[in-house]
Amino acid sequence: MARLKEYDRQDVLQKASELFWLKGFEATSMSELVQATGLNSASMYKEFGNKEGLFDSALQDYQKTRLEPFLKILRDQPDMKGIEEFLGILVSIAQSPDFKGCLMMNTLSEEHSVSPAALRRVDKFCVKLNEALAGAIRGAQKEGIIPRKKDPVILAEFIICFIHGMVLYGRVGGHKAYVEPIVDTLKAALRT
Repeated sequence: MARLKEYDRQDVLQKASELFWLKGFEATSMSELVQATGLNSASMYKEFGNKEGLFDSALQDYQKTRLEPFLKILRDQPDMKGIEEFLGILVSIAQSPDFKGCLMMNTLSEEHSVSPAALRRVDKFCVKLNEALAGAIRGAQKEGIIPRKKDPVILAEFIICFIHGMVLYGRVGGHKAYVEPIVDTLKAALRT
């Protein structure tokens, strides 16, 4: 008879994500993951294969639970209101005292340490984000808020580059006061 799992996979992924998010993939050891998750190493290897497998599963879970709601905002409101709500949430997150960036974007800074599968996952998410932003930009163009002469795909990439920068910028406590005015400047740039 097979043994029943004595752990909650979702809880393990949440705890592993937090540790990877805080320390990065390379700096996180398996012994730290075992300690943080409460899962013994045999169960960890059986469930995830190795550290890379756990990291990829954690990234997948992070995308589903933390990032997909952002895409939903843009998909549900594909217009300037959706863009402003999306950016407003970015402001509130980046201004929080415990802001530690974005696990997906942090992964890019470890390009030479993480698996190709992890990098593909990040790239696929960025493509989905670009599509959602471009759709909302097109909606704002139809509303006459963003000039039609602007390329929606390039503007979406511009916003994604901005987000990448904000992921780092917002981690510095002294910068928090500037986050909202900077995002306001971005919104003004979209309109002109």
